Amino acid sequence: MNQELQERCQLFVDNKNALDKGFVWDGATIMPICAMLHAQKNQKVNVEKMKECRKILKGKVGVFSGLRSYGEMVLLSKMALAENSTEYLEKTLQAYALFKKYKLSEDAFTAMAAMLLVDHVDMTRWELTIEAAKRIYTRMKKDHPFLTGTEDVSFAILMAMSELPEEWMMHEMEACYQALHKKFGATDGSQSLSHVLAMNQEDTAKKCEAILELDALFKGKKKKFDSRGIVMYGSLYMLQMDKEEMLDAIIEVDAYLKQQKGFGAFSVDSYQRLMYATMLVMNQYEQDDSRVQMSVLNNVIATIIAEYIAMLTTLTVVMLATSTTNN
Repeated sequence: MNQELQERCQLFVDNKNALDKGFVWDGATIMPICAMLHAQKNQKVNVEKMKECRKILKGKVGVFSGLRSYGEMVLLSKMALAENSTEYLEKTLQAYALFKKYKLSEDAFTAMAAMLLVDHVDMTRWELTIEAAKRIYTRMKKDHPFLTGTEDVSFAILMAMSELPEEWMMHEMEACYQALHKKFGATDGSQSLSHVLAMNQEDTAKKCEAILELDALFKGKKKKFDSRGIVMYGSLYMLQMDKEEMLDAIIEVDAYLKQQKGFGAFSVDSYQRLMYATMLVMNQYEQDDSRVQMSVLNNVIATIIAEYIAMLTTLTVVMLATSTTNN
């Protein structure tokens, strides 16, 4: 592992441990994502600033809002990383209100989608983007009513951001799903993977074959994602880099993380740790212009998608765990 990647990994670990200490009662599962958000910006977690952001949030948003539920720590992280924390929150509230206007639910997943708008879409295009996302999401629900949930709103936003023809994307999404669910099952993960591939203009058969090759490559190294995590293959495919080299780096980072406090077998499952390792490597590769084979824009898009996949996957785990405990 090169020194720069190792330093980023250690920053990620240190950030996660700082969050665990600073926010003892906020649930350990979400902390790695918050640590990753800071590490991607080469920033150390500032626990005190995040606590100040929580005071600002509580002053603006009621306890039952989707912005104050399972994903609250993600919002606090983004507020702390912003140049102006209050302004970031105000923009997020405006974006969140638009989702309510278009009846796209009001939960933690909607909060993630609102942050996606704030982070990557000009305010002048928010409403147009949400209108397109509503059409896409409605089609998703029509085609796969039992697989589509509010977690797919963020994918609809990502697809709307791509500005590719909607009908073409919907056709691609279904074609990829039909090709891949035979391998990965009729699962949420298969559908999410098809969403990501629909944002890539390559030939359908070529994309799906590449995904199967990636899966075989990972399993050949005795590594694999769980049924939700397979969507990461879509981001790795979009990055279009030497997959053997990248997988070797991911395995090396995974092994490094496994030895660190808070990332061993008794702290986090192997699927989640592999996802974190993948994100760390992708983020490093995105910033290394000498190794990329596509435009910087496509690499940034791939990393954005990976970031939100990780958020959504982790948020789902947190919500399921909470539901199981309450029952």
